[in-house]
Amino acid sequence: MTVAKGPRVFVKSAGATTAAGRRSRAAVPARRVRDIVHHTVKRAAPDVIGDVGVLLTDDANIRRLNKRFRDVDSATDVLAFPLTDGLAEGEPFGDVVISCQTAVRQARSYGAALGDEIARLLIHGALHLCGFDHHERKEAARMFALTRRLLDEVAPMARTRVSRPRSRRKSRGPEKGRASASKRRRTPHA
Repeated sequence: MTVAKGPRVFVKSAGATTAAGRRSRAAVPARRVRDIVHHTVKRAAPDVIGDVGVLLTDDANIRRLNKRFRDVDSATDVLAFPLTDGLAEGEPFGDVVISCQTAVRQARSYGAALGDEIARLLIHGALHLCGFDHHERKEAARMFALTRRLLDEVAPMARTRVSRPRSRRKSRGPEKGRASASKRRRTPHA
């Protein structure tokens, strides 16, 4: 997938470790992370050209962020921090934070490739930046259906299993439609 005009995506790894506590090798290379986020934003919010930050981290760091910004004292898989409407080049659109430790556990649980699970979390977080949410059933149905479509579009990636495959969940729940810029909340999402 070639990146055309659109948001710049900055990728950083800070404290990203596996569930066993070892420093993780990139399950998804930084270039692939940028391509997935760029593709998602271009499909969900084509006018956005603002910058997106992606932080790959561990459970301890994401737990601190979750506690600080959402008052939830537990680790989560992904957090999204919408900042602006992202309609100006160089303007910060938002940040996506992923716990690699949680991604490893979820990939094992789903019997999925770690790269696929991180791709799903990147798409999920980027959709939150674009105004999608999953608090109401109808919104969730739209958001999760779009997530599945986008995963299919970015699917060609290494399919290395994290462990023995188990039965894969058939549905991850419903999705939501894109909120207008004026309705978009500037609060973190999980």
